Amino acid sequence: MEPTTVMEYKKTSCYFCSEWLENGSFKEHVRSCGQVLEKCPNHCHAYVQRKNLEAHLKECPKTTKATNGSSFVTSQSLNDVENRLLVLEQDIQTFRSALNEEIRQRLHLITDIGALKRRNEVTDEWVAKVSDILAALKKCMNEETQSRCIDVEKCRDDIGRLIYQYQEMDEWRMEVGLRLDEVVSNVIQEDNWRGHIELLEAQNVEQSRKIAQVAEELKALKMEVSEDRTEVHQANFMTDEKFGAIDLILEDQHKALTAAKGELSNTLSALQAEVDSRTKTMTELAAKQATLDFELKNMKHIVHETEDKCDKFDKVSTETKAVANRTRQEMNDLEVHLTYQKKLFAIHNTRGHLIWKLDDYAAKLTQAKETQSVPLRSPIFCNKQYGYTMRLEVFLNGIGTWKGRNIIACVSIVPGEYDTLLPWPVRIEAEITLRDQPENPSEAQNIRKILVAKRKNDKYETNQYIHIPHKVLTTCHYVKNDAIFFDVRILKCTVSTVSEKE
Repeated sequence: MEPTTVMEYKKTSCYFCSEWLENGSFKEHVRSCGQVLEKCPNHCHAYVQRKNLEAHLKECPKTTKATNGSSFVTSQSLNDVENRLLVLEQDIQTFRSALNEEIRQRLHLITDIGALKRRNEVTDEWVAKVSDILAALKKCMNEETQSRCIDVEKCRDDIGRLIYQYQEMDEWRMEVGLRLDEVVSNVIQEDNWRGHIELLEAQNVEQSRKIAQVAEELKALKMEVSEDRTEVHQANFMTDEKFGAIDLILEDQHKALTAAKGELSNTLSALQAEVDSRTKTMTELAAKQATLDFELKNMKHIVHETEDKCDKFDKVSTETKAVANRTRQEMNDLEVHLTYQKKLFAIHNTRGHLIWKLDDYAAKLTQAKETQSVPLRSPIFCNKQYGYTMRLEVFLNGIGTWKGRNIIACVSIVPGEYDTLLPWPVRIEAEITLRDQPENPSEAQNIRKILVAKRKNDKYETNQYIHIPHKVLTTCHYVKNDAIFFDVRILKCTVSTVSEKE
């Protein structure tokens, strides 16, 4: 119900002489007020003030009438005065009630204007805060973009340097492989030389054994010669020649063995020196290989860290883009909300019926896929005058298990100006219609579904959301000129007797 204001005045001003009087003495004053207009008792159709009535009677053109009719005129004038007083009292009461009604309406308008001023102040504060937040976000995004560009350039330089070092390491590896192959071939050749030396040593041992055997045979021959000097004396000349030949042979073999031993010693020394140099080279190559492996390991670690940083930067960039898109959507919703708040008292929808046109459907669907679960919100409307405030929320890309395949819509109860005067909790049933837009309106195939409006603190209801598959929108003419229409009608409101805590 509308609030009523009744003001009671203890004093009243006279409409004729403007004198302030008590309420109880107003009637008596009107009966004796000298500025009250009275009709001439001579019926000359003139109205004069009561204080000037006697002067008018003296000058009235109809004063020459008979005196016998004077008593009748006087009584008639008194009746006219009483009738006029009654009429004046009724007019005064009418004026007083009209004045009270005007004062009440004025107070109500002043209250509404104050509320509008407060709302405009809050709106201006919100706009200023949102502008500051947007400026801060834009500054942070610019700084983040600059730092990220610098980091990306550094990462590119590091990756180029790592690739160059990796190429150098590949060249080192090829060179080391060639050197290792050369060393392996040298080692194989050395093993061959060692086998040859061992063969020569075996031949030397065999010759030494033969020399020892020859020496033993010579000794045996000498013993036999000493024992058979007599027999050998005859062939002494021949034996001396044989012994000389044998000594020459043994001397030649001894010289050959000595020369072979020298050559073998020189060859072994050269091989040992070469083996030492090759061992030193192998040690140096092994040290270089260990150093290269360590540097390669460090480079791989740096590459992995760089890749992790790049992944983190990509993730942060994706999150920042999502936050920016969400903020942009919230700003658009806030601008729409502010626009409709400014026009709230001029075009407030209090009929429980809303038709909402959603333009740029393709672009908003693409944006919904990027901004996860940010809904599109319709203008605010009420089920009746001074009733419950509601709005339609639409998730173009769906939520939960319906994400990516359906449009999800719900009717939400939002805080309103008159919530404290309304009974809670309440169950509001609404009908949502996706309007078809064919050339012939009689051929329209609208999609209608009934649901229960949801409130933030209410318990979950199974039929608070409706879902419309995306593939259905491609049929008929639900999307036309890149726009769709939602029709919302409030069917009934049922006030529950159970408290919200229960």
